[in-house]
Amino acid sequence: NSEMFLGGAQDNGTNRTDTRADPNSWFEEFGGDGGYVAIDPRTDLIFYLETQNFGNMRRTDDGGATFTDIDNGLSDSGLFITPFAIDPTNPDTLWTGGQAIWRTTNRGDSWSQKGPNFFGPGSVSAIAVAPGDSNTVYVGYSDGYVAVSRNATNTNPTWNFPSAGLPSEAGSISSLAVDPD
Repeated sequence: NSEMFLGGAQDNGTNRTDTRADPNSWFEEFGGDGGYVAIDPRTDLIFYLETQNFGNMRRTDDGGATFTDIDNGLSDSGLFITPFAIDPTNPDTLWTGGQAIWRTTNRGDSWSQKGPNFFGPGSVSAIAVAPGDSNTVYVGYSDGYVAVSRNATNTNPTWNFPSAGLPSEAGSISSLAVDPD
């Protein structure tokens, strides 16, 4: 029911506006190189954003008045703009990845590694959680591979590779989407 829009704008920080406002009323919510964002579907007072480099993630519980760093337990390296995704069914759970896959079940207060480094130099480049099925998580890589877990809520999820990977000239997986049905 939120009327808020939030977007990472790389060199121009993370910006925010409201549907009731003038279309040109965007303002900078947080500086730096804005990246991925997520709004808790239960309340727009809680949202997440990141700045450049792996692990530079923050959460606000008060609509942007204050921010908390949420990198406890993260130790990895990844893309300059590192993807993360919120579980739409269980919004306390978020996923991110660098060389490995990481999950938090407490809104970023602590993270644990939930997948190995599968491809050496390949970094996680996209993440999608199936709507209505927290056990199904897809992860795309910078070297063209896609992994899927069908037991992602387990302590040690298993990951399979339904794709053989894109040809090297095709590049990185830039986004993933899961059919809600």
